[in-house]
Amino acid sequence: MAASWKTVNAGLAQKGLRRDFVISAVAVATICVFASGFSTIGTKSYDSGSIGIGDVKKAFTTVGIKLTIQPEANGVRIFNNLLNPVPNTKYNVQVDLYKSTSAAVNDYAKFSSKWRYSGFAAMRKQNVIVLAWPWGHNIGMKGSPFAMPKLVSKAISLLP
Repeated sequence: MAASWKTVNAGLAQKGLRRDFVISAVAVATICVFASGFSTIGTKSYDSGSIGIGDVKKAFTTVGIKLTIQPEANGVRIFNNLLNPVPNTKYNVQVDLYKSTSAAVNDYAKFSSKWRYSGFAAMRKQNVIVLAWPWGHNIGMKGSPFAMPKLVSKAISLLP
């Protein structure tokens, strides 16, 4: 049976601690841990000469693919069309925009075999990785090979 707050308070009181202090300390610690993982949110420190957010939006909008921007995490800005599927197609697109070309190169080398195994098409251009996959394919599950759709290839070619 779980301990009641009364029992917990009695135990804390014996140790000279109050429940509201412990709860506050836990909340502050949780926020600090969570925030440390997202310390790069909002920063725009891309390498000079790298592809930027505006470049990605312009290239994909030009070919008719509307991407939704997702929160930045671990130095990667993610765009995808999961909320706005490409009309008359049966695939999804994700664009990962890295702060540096070297980070994109490392992740591409690290994950490309998993993408291929799952039937994802993947291309890298400078600090951008573009993935396309048929509806229903999931990462980690065996999928048939999938070629990069022509519309997505055209958008990639429009990136500077």
